[in-house]
Amino acid sequence: MDYSNDAVKKVEVIISGEVFTLIADENESYIHQLARYIDKKTNDIMLSKSNANINPATRSLLLAINIADDFFKEREKNGKVVVNEDAINKLTEENKALFDKVQALEEALAETKRELEEYIEAFDTVTPRIKTIPQYRSR
Repeated sequence: MDYSNDAVKKVEVIISGEVFTLIADENESYIHQLARYIDKKTNDIMLSKSNANINPATRSLLLAINIADDFFKEREKNGKVVVNEDAINKLTEENKALFDKVQALEEALAETKRELEEYIEAFDTVTPRIKTIPQYRSR
């Protein structure tokens, strides 16, 4: 982090009742949001009866584990979103391919119907003439 940057600011936050001055180039409200998150996680650990008499180093370790747990869960959730987006993209491509295939089949069907109508028309034109030929009159 470049502390000479004009965007760098000092932000005072309170975590576990202690005031800390943080130097950050992030938005001040974001830094306060982070501090509230850390404060809540720390308080959760300290309020747990099983953690009532733990030393500060162990408390810090538990805090790190809880934050890492949150991070990994979010990363997994986001990974599933990416997988779902990939699946959606694949299905969208398959859907377009099937749509194109349906269009081609509809065009082929329309062409076949036109040909059939031409054959029927030709048959209808030829049939009366065939009936005038003596050898086909009785049929």
